[in-house]
Amino acid sequence: MTKTQELRGKAIMLALKTQDAYSVLAYKNWTSVCAFLLKRGFTEEESEAILRSKWMRWAGDFAEKNKYGSLTSKDVARFLDSGKGISQCEVNQLVESFK
Repeated sequence: MTKTQELRGKAIMLALKTQDAYSVLAYKNWTSVCAFLLKRGFTEEESEAILRSKWMRWAGDFAEKNKYGSLTSKDVARFLDSGKGISQCEVNQLVESFK
């Protein structure tokens, strides 16, 4: 199995696990958002916490075209890279809050 296939498999499993997250329907392709977070270097646990957090809604608010159901992983990337995104310390606190 290639690394790409492995990442895709993890993203699919994460998408299934988080299909009840508040912002899931706001995004065009939830699996792609999951894959993006994993590629960005977040662990599966960190990614799940982010996907279930208010940060996903904030990423939508920060999107250039804030149209419900059409947000993408690029919108999440823009939010994370904006300086209004999240630090590793905040991710750690978020993970702890979900335990």
